[in-house]
Amino acid sequence: MAPKKAPSPDPDPVDEKPKEEEVPEEILKGDFVFPDGSTYKGSYLQKGETRVIHGEGILQCGPEMFEGTFERGLYKKGKYTGCNKAKYNGTFKNNQMHGFGEYEWPDSRSYKGMWKEGKMHGRGKFSNFSFGADQTKEGFSFMGEFESSYAKQEEAKGKFLEEYGVEYKDSAVAALKDLAEKAATLSGVDTNIFPQKKYIVPQPRPQEEEETEDKEERMKVEELILPLGECPLPEQVMPEGVKALNAGLTKVEGEEFFRTQVMLLKKSSEASVVNTKRFKVPGQFGMMANQQLQHVGQCVEFSALDPDGNQIGPKLALVNVNRDFDVANAEWKIVHYEEPAPPQGVEG
Repeated sequence: MAPKKAPSPDPDPVDEKPKEEEVPEEILKGDFVFPDGSTYKGSYLQKGETRVIHGEGILQCGPEMFEGTFERGLYKKGKYTGCNKAKYNGTFKNNQMHGFGEYEWPDSRSYKGMWKEGKMHGRGKFSNFSFGADQTKEGFSFMGEFESSYAKQEEAKGKFLEEYGVEYKDSAVAALKDLAEKAATLSGVDTNIFPQKKYIVPQPRPQEEEETEDKEERMKVEELILPLGECPLPEQVMPEGVKALNAGLTKVEGEEFFRTQVMLLKKSSEASVVNTKRFKVPGQFGMMANQQLQHVGQCVEFSALDPDGNQIGPKLALVNVNRDFDVANAEWKIVHYEEPAPPQGVEG
């Protein structure tokens, strides 16, 4: 343990050395041969004298090869061929298979579905696993384990959805809390205009007036849910309503009921504040019924309800538009907001 610094009545001397200028990063292209004989051709990031593989490229290490996108030296998305000729095409995290991808064994067996930290994890399709039969089975794996019996499948599905649901609901709750904190800073006339632009879906504007950032954000949502005209405008999201939903997450002492219900939308038959017909085909496993098994397109809904299930406050729905297959990078957009209808006989 370092010794404590002796107290001094005098202020610490000011470091008058000039600050070094920040060295800019550049994206360049080139061909490299490494000391172990590995070769790389493609984009790289250079900062001063430091270089790191970044962007599109091909890395060959003996019989192993990766062709695709790198992020600061790590695999991001692409095709990997192993030394035993096994192949994987999909997304990665920390150089491990993570997210959605297809793995092919040398003996023609294959798995196409969800992965986590290098293991099959979630829903997927298994092909040619039965000897002498060209069969495809669809089901759940849990951390690399797969059993086809009905009982084991239900157990694996339950475990996966429980784990998955907690992660995504926690992420959406953090977004709601951030929204509420920003709303709490409003005062006066500004209380009717919601300030958190990053949560609002940008509406279409004339091309000459539209900012590039807004267009990119809108396109992310357009790939998942339509029409955009039903997504609320900033002035339609009431700060007081958002604060009320956040406050309702706190359990009232002596009660077993949370006034704000948090629901991860799992299938189109569920009661939902969002019209599930608005969701477009996500591309991996079909329609909205399977969207709970993916990263992008997750919908988490918040409803202020009384113990009998009656709406007593606002409803809010958030959809994740980030495709990185990492809940830590989730980007939530408000796709629905509504205030409770006034009691009969009372005008709003």
